[in-house]
Amino acid sequence: MFKRIPVVFIIFCLSLAVILILYPSLSEVGVGVTILLFGIINLEKGFKIFTEGPLRGILSRSTNNLFKSINVGIFSTAILNSSSLVSVLLISFISAGLISLKAGIGVVFGSNIGTTVTGWLVALFGLKLEISKLAMPMIIFGILFILQKQKKIKAWGYIAAGLGFFFLGIFFLKNGLEQYSFQLDIFKGEDPGFTSILIYTGIGILATVILQSSAATLAIVLTALSVDQIAYPDALALTIGSNIGTTFTALLGSLAANQAGKKLALAHLVFNLITGVVALIFLDPLRHLVDNLASSVGIPAANYTLKLALFHTTFNILGVVIMVPWINALIKFLNSVIKDDSEDIEQPKYLNEQILLHPQSAIHALFKETEHLLDLTFEILAHSLNIHRSDLLTTKKIGIILKNSDKPIDIDIQDLYASKIKNIYSKIVKYAALIPPENLTEEEVATITNIKNANRLLVKVIKDLESFRRNLNEYISSENEYVRDTYNKFRKRLLRIIRELFVNIRQYPYQIDPAGTLKPEHEANWENIKKNIEEQKFKLDNLDKEISGIISELLTQKLIKSHIASSIWNDCRYVERMGENLLEVMELLYTERNEYELKE
Repeated sequence: MFKRIPVVFIIFCLSLAVILILYPSLSEVGVGVTILLFGIINLEKGFKIFTEGPLRGILSRSTNNLFKSINVGIFSTAILNSSSLVSVLLISFISAGLISLKAGIGVVFGSNIGTTVTGWLVALFGLKLEISKLAMPMIIFGILFILQKQKKIKAWGYIAAGLGFFFLGIFFLKNGLEQYSFQLDIFKGEDPGFTSILIYTGIGILATVILQSSAATLAIVLTALSVDQIAYPDALALTIGSNIGTTFTALLGSLAANQAGKKLALAHLVFNLITGVVALIFLDPLRHLVDNLASSVGIPAANYTLKLALFHTTFNILGVVIMVPWINALIKFLNSVIKDDSEDIEQPKYLNEQILLHPQSAIHALFKETEHLLDLTFEILAHSLNIHRSDLLTTKKIGIILKNSDKPIDIDIQDLYASKIKNIYSKIVKYAALIPPENLTEEEVATITNIKNANRLLVKVIKDLESFRRNLNEYISSENEYVRDTYNKFRKRLLRIIRELFVNIRQYPYQIDPAGTLKPEHEANWENIKKNIEEQKFKLDNLDKEISGIISELLTQKLIKSHIASSIWNDCRYVERMGENLLEVMELLYTERNEYELKE
């Protein structure tokens, strides 16, 4: 069992135990930090329940422009009280194709401003009021809500309890630190040199990496500053360090993400590093700017906690102002450093382990990846029927396309399946199975089942296509015009279904927009789809009767041999099965049978 526990973690725990035994008076400080972190964990847990609904929609709609993206980052982080949580969510959303890289970077810029709300919250309330008296009722009611079965009630419970523990932690931390005013007051009354500032910046980075929360680090710094444990300049350096250290969580979250997710995490690191370096270089001018701003809004010169909160907000806003004009250059840099997958094996565009943390985003990603597989299938189907995709995407009549497409296109379906289909299909099945079922509604479970079935049918189409194409290529150039005509009928029937699925349905305005919603007229369009599907089914059923009559007549008139008739009959079965499966895919993905995904 212990082999699975990291050695560093064991050493850390043992060291902490020794310190607490040798210095028992530090226990209150340790309790304060622990309760504070527990509060932040509960806050994040509560807000995560809400992230799949409103936040997902908000983040998706932030793709319109950079200004809107920044605002979304500010307000979502201010509400969630965690830039790390927003960053991890963003990585999963951008990996799932819900938002663009540029929009994601804009949200990251805004989240660095939004995270400064924590400092104001602590400075204005946590350190000024007897917040511990309010914390107790919040914890009591929070636990009561957590014990309820309804998700939203539980979420509010986690949020209430999280806030209660957060402020209770500050109370214990402040009381504990007040006992050590002499021992820890190393640089009090002095203005340390730049070397010391760099050291404190490093400590801020390390503390945030260990605590996995810049909010927790900032709360500790503000508390220590309020009881004169650290000097104001040192607190400024620690705050800059915490801003840089918060990128560590995003970097960890990106390890399992696709290339787009890794780019966003790197963008977060680049932004925070540049912001931090600028703040360090211009620390003295920034201090004077903050002093002037504080004086203009009525903050006393000696109120260092409020001035630290103001400093935190000021240098993050400055960072955004500096970086916005360079966002396109940043994207170009990210694309040069992190190359997109260029292997021969087709890679998923929307699937990664991060999406599994958010079931509804995972469902959307599965749907988008299925459409990716659908497009790959379209390419293989068209080329296997000796048709170029570009012809099918035009308004040319199928008959005209067939007249100009009687020469076989040189492809290997087995090779295409191995390089383009197999990996995507296996990843879709894998991720569909890994979504925690306890976090899903019955409607969501049904949607995942529909998506899995649609993928299974697409693979069956490719398998049948391989068998059908053997005879197609032999007989499409046959000297027997009746055989040629029969196989062109097969091609025409499949091509009409393919055009209906890949051109008409996939190009209709009721397709899912970037926000994951449908146009208002979606119900009428469902009726149109169902009507078209029924029409194609009817024609497919008639194909069986038509081919049966053709074979009987050709055999009677001795225009074909019996072995060719047998091949035609078998291939008719393949065409029917492929057509039925493609029509079933249409129903599973683009009618009210998948209403959940279409409405998301």
